[in-house]
Amino acid sequence: MPNLTRLTDRLNRGFIIPDSILTAGLAFLLIPLAGGLFAIALLSAVMGVGLVCRQPLSITTACNASPITRTGEVLGLRLAVNRLSQMIAPLFFGLLGTSAGVVSVFCVSGEQPAMAAEKWLRAILTNRPHDPLPEVSYLPASSTYLL
Repeated sequence: MPNLTRLTDRLNRGFIIPDSILTAGLAFLLIPLAGGLFAIALLSAVMGVGLVCRQPLSITTACNASPITRTGEVLGLRLAVNRLSQMIAPLFFGLLGTSAGVVSVFCVSGEQPAMAAEKWLRAILTNRPHDPLPEVSYLPASSTYLL
């Protein structure tokens, strides 16, 4: 965590979150194209770095954007949506993999964080030019990766 603190001191966390989501999504998209075990391990490590950077920053963003008396509710709702998506995602991607093939699971799963990162960056650049950290209302409601 100390390295993440230094990173947020140098860069704005409003840009670190979408970049980490995009990094994880692109790594996930490239896994079906990997030629060997080393390439898959490298892409998995890159995806892990992207996901590890995002989680504590998204929790901090949710806490900062919530009213001081409702922080517990916001974090509880965040956790509930996260667990719901962890229950629904395997069902959806299992159905998708069965009907369209395994590669389609990687394509759809990798595309979702890329779209979420693009939406977040667009919200930052168009709606809040002086404060690059968007409010919670800008977050895509269906994205597991931002929770």
